[in-house]
Amino acid sequence: MPGQSMESRFSLSLGNLYSNKSNILSGDEGVGTEHQREIRPSLRMSYNITHNFSFAFELPFQFRKIVVTTADGIGNERSSGIGDAEISTVWMRELSESNGRFYIGGLSLSAKVSTGRNNLLESGARLDEHLQAGSGSYDWQLGGALSRSTCASELFASLYYRTNGTNDYRYHYGDAALYNLGGQWPLTDWLTSSVQINGRYASRDSDHNDVVANTGGWVTYLSPGFKVSLSRLSGVYAAVQIPIYQKLFGVQTEKAVLSTGISFQL
Repeated sequence: MPGQSMESRFSLSLGNLYSNKSNILSGDEGVGTEHQREIRPSLRMSYNITHNFSFAFELPFQFRKIVVTTADGIGNERSSGIGDAEISTVWMRELSESNGRFYIGGLSLSAKVSTGRNNLLESGARLDEHLQAGSGSYDWQLGGALSRSTCASELFASLYYRTNGTNDYRYHYGDAALYNLGGQWPLTDWLTSSVQINGRYASRDSDHNDVVANTGGWVTYLSPGFKVSLSRLSGVYAAVQIPIYQKLFGVQTEKAVLSTGISFQL
């Protein structure tokens, strides 16, 4: 949050996200199930240009695996590579202060650029869209956040909308709305706990303007986490997103997502 940091402050974080989901196959894919797994380490750099305005750049590296189970047996495909970079700006401002409570509002705009390859091949054939390192499209996200902070805790809420482009192979990931509500509280001088509700609604994907089955829908996660302060300007964190509500289109299942990382302010 730029409103809580010194201006001209540079921050660096190394993070990793592990996620997996499953769905049934459809159409010419055959009859069976498909299990997708992803490990995504990333480097994020941010700079507070002023007390209220910051700029950030994030570059992920994708490791993906799809396991397909049909009547003919089990097969799997893997891929890896640099993912799509994201450039974002955040503007925040203190709205009011009352009895030691600070109310802060903010706006965020980000753009995902197509730095990851979207034409990965195996044996001369293009890999499945979900195995490509990048989406092959340029996407935008706009949103806002509100928080209430005291010296002992913080409560926050945010809402974002992401609109996705269409790549050269005419695949379009469904546009999505993201909503978050949570809080964090210090347990000791060096340990902070957090609990969030993270949710997403995504429209169905399309391929050559045809709806892709078993994509999109609602999912809501309960996300406990913690941060350990290594020094005044650095710390490590971990959080797990546990699905508590799913109303997905077709037959799909979202599973737990694990996020870990370390951050530094310079």
